[in-house]
Amino acid sequence: MKIPLSITQEQFVFSKAPIAFLIGPQGEGKTYAGFMGLLNHVKTQKTVKAAIIRDTFQNIKVMTIPSIRDAISFIADLNERPKFNLAFQFSDGGKKLIGPGIDVDLFGIDDLGSLTKLQGGEYSFVWLEEPAPMYERANAGLPEAVFTAALSRVARQRGATPRLQITMNPADEEHWTYKYAIANPIQRPVDLPDIYTDVFNIPYGENHNLNDIQRQTAKAAFKNDKSLWMRYIEGKFAFVVTGEKITPEYDESIHRSPVTLTPVKGRICYRMWDGGHNPTCVITQITPSGRLAVLDSLVGEGIGMTQLIRSDVKPLIASRYAEITQWFDTGDPSLQTADDSDITVSPAKVIESNLNTTYHPGVSDWYTRVEAIKYVLQNMPMLLLSHHEEKLHKAFRGGWQYPKNNQGQVSKDGAVKNIHSHPSDALSQGLPMIIGELTTKKAVRKPYVRQSWMSA
Repeated sequence: MKIPLSITQEQFVFSKAPIAFLIGPQGEGKTYAGFMGLLNHVKTQKTVKAAIIRDTFQNIKVMTIPSIRDAISFIADLNERPKFNLAFQFSDGGKKLIGPGIDVDLFGIDDLGSLTKLQGGEYSFVWLEEPAPMYERANAGLPEAVFTAALSRVARQRGATPRLQITMNPADEEHWTYKYAIANPIQRPVDLPDIYTDVFNIPYGENHNLNDIQRQTAKAAFKNDKSLWMRYIEGKFAFVVTGEKITPEYDESIHRSPVTLTPVKGRICYRMWDGGHNPTCVITQITPSGRLAVLDSLVGEGIGMTQLIRSDVKPLIASRYAEITQWFDTGDPSLQTADDSDITVSPAKVIESNLNTTYHPGVSDWYTRVEAIKYVLQNMPMLLLSHHEEKLHKAFRGGWQYPKNNQGQVSKDGAVKNIHSHPSDALSQGLPMIIGELTTKKAVRKPYVRQSWMSA
């Protein structure tokens, strides 16, 4: 049978990688290629036990199933084989697809009963369709746990070759798909020599079946949203800012070093801390040239201060800061608050006892903190991020942001609490302790009245 494929579609369909991504702009035939990947997989198996998963079963019904039906009809018409349509039957309200050599479960993760099929299923083919949402919101898209579960179950069909395929529009850079497709794809680690990832990017315009008016309407829809334009027209992952940037003064060409910065022996280093369930430590140093260098940031997830220090901070200090003998610890003043269960224990006490230091509480006033950050972005000692320091780079380019409501109104009384706010909070709370104090009022902002560098 004739099954036309574009260059990129063909590469994806015939990839032998256990993990295969097909990424591209809207309308470039990703679902069509995904179904052809399933049909091709049948060629090497007797019967393929497969699963197709989306964020909701409703999206399976109104988007994925119609696209699969269109693909089947297209092949049947092209080859003048009308009975090809009858060879594939959806049943159980769209939750099952049976065809020549394929037995497919279709479900959304909103259907917990169906999701147990993935957890206990024995598949050789799992297809994750559009795992990233168009707009970031709670419980949207597929969580990373679905990818993990799919990878763990895709080789369970006895005697079959596994294939986990993901077809998608590019996502926000913070979405888990960016990690597995771009930043850190699985590529034959030493202990897993047969597991690797192929990533295929469909260029805009490769699908010749999409007409001009369809392309124009998509461009009209996304022309006023830079991130959606990048994702759905250009086919690129984008850094999404939903609120208002707190630090529009940040300029990567000025504030980010082209190389990894090394701690300077003989100069004091400053550790700036934040607490909560994402305990954070940002390590800075004043360089001989007078720049405020941000050397490293460590952010825990769902752990306490003790765990962060023992698992991350101490090993980093031992390996990268072995020649640094002078430290100054500051940051979130609330770290001095004792634990309810033991008034003698506080995060500040944990820092002091584990690192043999004295904790100096920083500044809590929001406006003072923001002005401190803005000051070092515009004046000497100007901020300089080590090139490997991704957390604060992403925060300052827009991840650290003021919240904006649905009417477009911005509140500047605090930042959105997200993964970018933790290192930003740590740095902004400790920074005034280093570069001097700010006198600020909500109505009238004054510059620094004193600049005194704390010396060892």
